[in-house]
Amino acid sequence: MNKLVSLMAAGTLMASFHASAEEAYPSRAIRIVLPFPAGGPTDVYGRLVANHLSEAWHQPVVPDNRPGATGTLGTAMVVKSPPDGYTLLMANTSSHLSPYLYKTQEYDPNTDLVPVINVVTTPYYLVSNPAFPAKTVQDVVRLIKSKPGFYSYGSPGIGSGGNMAMEMFKQMAGLNIVQVPYKGAAPEVEALMAGEVSICFDTIGNSQPHVKDGKLRGYATTGKTRSEALPDMPTMIESGYPQFEAYIWFGLFAPKGTPAPIVGKLNAEISRYMQSPEMKKRLADLTAAFEPRTPAEFKSFLVTDTKRWREVITSTGMHLE
Repeated sequence: MNKLVSLMAAGTLMASFHASAEEAYPSRAIRIVLPFPAGGPTDVYGRLVANHLSEAWHQPVVPDNRPGATGTLGTAMVVKSPPDGYTLLMANTSSHLSPYLYKTQEYDPNTDLVPVINVVTTPYYLVSNPAFPAKTVQDVVRLIKSKPGFYSYGSPGIGSGGNMAMEMFKQMAGLNIVQVPYKGAAPEVEALMAGEVSICFDTIGNSQPHVKDGKLRGYATTGKTRSEALPDMPTMIESGYPQFEAYIWFGLFAPKGTPAPIVGKLNAEISRYMQSPEMKKRLADLTAAFEPRTPAEFKSFLVTDTKRWREVITSTGMHLE
């Protein structure tokens, strides 16, 4: 009986601790680590979330760019941080692929990070330098096949989502094209506009302004249906590749062990913000979408998405030292 009373008391104490943690959070500055360079989509979405949380909670929320090694340097920093909700990570699709690319890695994002919320999801966009002499996806394929190994494509880094999308395209179309990795989407697109590489898969929001200005050429998006923002742009499915459906997600994570009430509080506030009229318009401008998910639902989504890209990695034999 005494043991039962002790267990009940311990449970009550633990519940009280979690409740007080939720009520007190945040009581000081929060840092959101952005593991890619400034100017890219991870940076853009991370700063939007940081600015809102700072205004909503009246505490500094500081974006902290820590690029390198396709996002693994910044991610490792968050994994090693105290699980108290004051160091968070804005990650993307590539962040959860590193265990399948590196032979040795000091962390596993699938187990060492807690999913908080999937902030946005957007299809990829196949774009090229305007000097690249192709007008359609079919032209792109014919041109690359006419000179195997001659043309190059840009990526935000080896193992990045853009790299994975192009590897999928290479498999489906039988292409021989050389990857040139950069330290993020922003320098990748700058290199594409400068003519250092011929094509790439980027996000719509990152590339479409340059397409409008004539600095890039767009060919197709990778969603199941056409993007509402680009109704005249065909999909890869319409362009002759019925199995080509791919998306990049951007989401917030916390170190393993972060109390569930804190994770829940972050999820609820960011979800409310992402569904506000202000953000709905902003997301439309960025050609991105938000789908409300609980932390558990986001985790389930990650399992399915990671499996898809793991199969691409395995089939290509891709790996990093």
